Amino acid sequence: MDYLYLTRGYNYLDAEYISKNSPRFIQGLVSKINVHDDDDDVAKELMKFLRYNPINEFEPFFESLGVNLSELHLFLPSGIMFLDDDHVLLETFHTLSSYGIPRNKIGKIYKEAKEIFGYASGLLLKFQGYEDLGLSRSTIIKLVVCCPSLLVGDINSEFVAVLDQLKNIGIGNDWIVNYMSCSRTYSWKTMIDTMQFLREVGYSEKQMHDLFKENPKFLLEGFGKVLYTFLDRSVELGIEMNVIYSYFTEYPHILSNKYAKNLLEVVDFLCFIGMGRDDIVHILSNYMHLLSTRSLKGPRTVCKELKVEKADLCRIIKDDPLKLISVGSKLEKKSSGKISGHDPRIYLQKINFLQKLGYAENTEEMAKALKRFRGRGDQLQERFDCLVAAGLDYNSVVEMVKRAPMILNQKKAVIEKKIDFLRNILGCPVECVVGFPSYFCHNLEKNIERFSMYAWLKERNAVNPAFALSNIVSANDKRFVKYFVDVHPEGPTIWKGIKSLSNKDKITSSSFPSIHSSNSNSKKRLSRIATVEAQNVLLDYLHSTRGYTFMDAEYISKNSPHFVQLLLSQLEHHDVDNDVGVAGCLRKFLWYNPINEFEPFLESLGIIPAQLPLFLPHGMMYLSDDYLLLENFHALRNYGIPRNRIGVIYMDAKDVFGYPNGLLLSKIFAYESLGLSRSMVIKLVVCCPSLLVGDMSNELVIVLDWLKKIGIGNDWIENYLCGNYLTCSKTYSSKGMLDAMQFLHKVGYSEKQMHDLFKANPTLLLEGFGNVYIFLGLSLKLGLKINVIYSSFIEYPHILSNKCARNLLRVFAFLRFIGIGKDDIACILANHMHILSCYPVKGPKTVCRQLKVARADLCQTIKDDPFKLISLASKLKQKNAEYLSPYDPSIHLDKTIFLRKLGYAENSEEMAKALKRFRGRGDQLQERFDCLVEAGVDYNAAIGMIKRVPTILNQSKIVIEKKIDFLRNTLGYPLESMVAFPVYLCYDLDRIMRRFSMYVWVKDKNAAKPMLSLSTILTSSDERFVKYFVNVHPEGPIIWEVLKRLSHEDKS
Repeated sequence: MDYLYLTRGYNYLDAEYISKNSPRFIQGLVSKINVHDDDDDVAKELMKFLRYNPINEFEPFFESLGVNLSELHLFLPSGIMFLDDDHVLLETFHTLSSYGIPRNKIGKIYKEAKEIFGYASGLLLKFQGYEDLGLSRSTIIKLVVCCPSLLVGDINSEFVAVLDQLKNIGIGNDWIVNYMSCSRTYSWKTMIDTMQFLREVGYSEKQMHDLFKENPKFLLEGFGKVLYTFLDRSVELGIEMNVIYSYFTEYPHILSNKYAKNLLEVVDFLCFIGMGRDDIVHILSNYMHLLSTRSLKGPRTVCKELKVEKADLCRIIKDDPLKLISVGSKLEKKSSGKISGHDPRIYLQKINFLQKLGYAENTEEMAKALKRFRGRGDQLQERFDCLVAAGLDYNSVVEMVKRAPMILNQKKAVIEKKIDFLRNILGCPVECVVGFPSYFCHNLEKNIERFSMYAWLKERNAVNPAFALSNIVSANDKRFVKYFVDVHPEGPTIWKGIKSLSNKDKITSSSFPSIHSSNSNSKKRLSRIATVEAQNVLLDYLHSTRGYTFMDAEYISKNSPHFVQLLLSQLEHHDVDNDVGVAGCLRKFLWYNPINEFEPFLESLGIIPAQLPLFLPHGMMYLSDDYLLLENFHALRNYGIPRNRIGVIYMDAKDVFGYPNGLLLSKIFAYESLGLSRSMVIKLVVCCPSLLVGDMSNELVIVLDWLKKIGIGNDWIENYLCGNYLTCSKTYSSKGMLDAMQFLHKVGYSEKQMHDLFKANPTLLLEGFGNVYIFLGLSLKLGLKINVIYSSFIEYPHILSNKCARNLLRVFAFLRFIGIGKDDIACILANHMHILSCYPVKGPKTVCRQLKVARADLCQTIKDDPFKLISLASKLKQKNAEYLSPYDPSIHLDKTIFLRKLGYAENSEEMAKALKRFRGRGDQLQERFDCLVEAGVDYNAAIGMIKRVPTILNQSKIVIEKKIDFLRNTLGYPLESMVAFPVYLCYDLDRIMRRFSMYVWVKDKNAAKPMLSLSTILTSSDERFVKYFVNVHPEGPIIWEVLKRLSHEDKS
């Protein structure tokens, strides 16, 4: 990024995007440099390399646009290396990006419509031309990504024809893009041919409208060759065209390739068993709609299973054509219980309904759905339509019934009653059941009783007025009584009275005052399509109406979901015009109701909605009114600070957003002058916003100088400390760090000891010694000598962690509670402080109760043997007792320290699991880990490897070294391949050598691809390996046997 931004002079946003989205190019770049010591030198070596070796900038540029690496060579321009040499390409790229086309989709446009990147101007006019057709900006963006050819030449006439024909059948312009996929390319000519074919078949405009609404794929993908092949075969057999067309009209599912393919299988099946042409025509003419729903087995398979000849099978099907379904269907075995021979039409109706929900024919999901959904297809459809008619979005209803199929197992009248109760009695919007579809599965009478009780409590302010529907409906009886009955003294009496009333007495609107009030935090859930439309409207408002840059407007609209939800909720009080939809109504609303632009802006910066009122400026609604805020925001963003972290700076150091132009950047550059890199300054500013307030932080300068003095340079701070330990979710204090270093100096730590301590436990520097100071004060009160305590801190540095200090404070409280005197406590801590600090202890009352002993007895037991405190009171004892050995606790300690370096938190479930998975002493595990790092594996990559595969460190160092040596020096694979596939180190070395010897042999014979991944060769089963790496050459089996024999001889 620095190379592209600082050296080559591209704008920061372009440089950042390219660097973050070209991983393969960066991997190749790193492979060209040699770094032997550690990864701290990578940045320096790369800068040095780029100083003398300019790169072909088109490679990372195209990769960041989404062009596949294997296709790059097809698009790299010849004779130029620098992006600014092709200024027209860059201008076109910026035009597309500024219009709102995602950068990672521009690569697809480049591949399919490369000529537009040579247009000197006029691209925006093309966009304007499509907008003049009545298309919204978001629709045009989706269309251009799916069909880049729209930008080539004049406005695409076929596309205009498609829009006109869709408009004639009642489908709006924006509908089509909801079902288009950016990963595919569509043909407008195919769509025109599809509509023309349907007119020939006899589809009316209404039928065509309904067909495309229910099955958009028919329009987008056409009918394919299979349907036309079936049509030709049918005509050849002698079926009249009007008969075929009438089936296509009455049973539209036949038009899909899958069903047409099934019918072709039927024709082939009947021809194979010797059925005459007239009989085939008769069967297809009468049962085409039923036979199309089944995929058939092969006729030979059926004859073999039934043990009949072809002629016998032919006669059986002639007598009863539906036998073809029962004896030949592939689905028969999976769901035979559902394939009724009495009326296949009923089964077909149900299949058709489930396919509309998205279940694929002849799959396990379809078989399960057939069991879960009860009733005929027409009944299920009627119940489904009941939900849609209530005002729920079609796609939302599909998701609801998939999550809770029992919804449709009720009668339509029952569903209508539950909707009526929800909407007209409770006053809840019907959309609230989208997130809680199980509402429909609960008994209505029970719901009436519960909401009657809830309303009574709410009137008396005895319950939270913002309870979600699910809290009241789904709680079991015992829980409901606890939280909604017993919370009021009169509750049990009222509850008993409610249960004795009839439903008619319970249901009155006045019984449920404002159960879904406007103050409720349980906002109605909005459909995904409505949310996307609202985001696009907000983007257009901010960009086109208010004049903010497209990138700012897009980011705000996409990253302020709570504000968008509030915006949509405004439509509750307005009638939504079906002709213009949600988007049109919102645009109209914004014409007459300007918004407070600070709300979505601050939310997009990462400030949670609950905190927004604290930071909204008084007397201003428009962002442009606070030009200093915008200037300083842009300064931070352009410097590279992530937008969603700027909110942290705004909350903790709001003053910086009032700085005059240039002052904020001057403060940031002042920290760079200390030798800090840009990325390190960004991390520090986000974690410590106070650094930007006032003059430069003197504490930070002293901390950096002190770290430099003890041998810790800025590179380590940036690559290790900031990279792994600083978290943006916390705020750090440079003064706290300075206090920590001064305390260690006072304890007696030398510069080398301090260096080693911070290298091993960076959190001690970042978080300070809060609990340690408290423990130190108590210890001095007990009479412990300061030099004894300090010597323990030096000899056992882990005690300095806040977790261990907290454990010692608990030990102190435990011993005091059971009656041990001050002198005895001081003695125990002086001798065993380093061991006791590793174990959190239970409360003394809990221990006495579990052991059934008095405090005095427990006191005497621990006095006699202080280690009994660990075995009797440790919280870890039950989880991993095998690690609490009374003989040598220091072994456990070493292992714990090693695991903490890997990032496992002390006394956590993850630590307990890790203690079981990693075998060996702490020093042994450290030695094996160091073996990986010394071999050249990046330190952080090594941590990632062994966290994914702990068994790597359960081998001896010698074995690990042998496997790495074989990989690198014998096979010639880079270490990165092992990082990507760490399981390599867990395989037996004999297996590795045997398989790779075979692979090398077949590769030399040009019978296998070169440099296959480790996982491909090692993880396959023996049978699969023989198939793909042995039997691919005539001499392969002989060589394989020789290799196996040699391997056995070596073992013996």
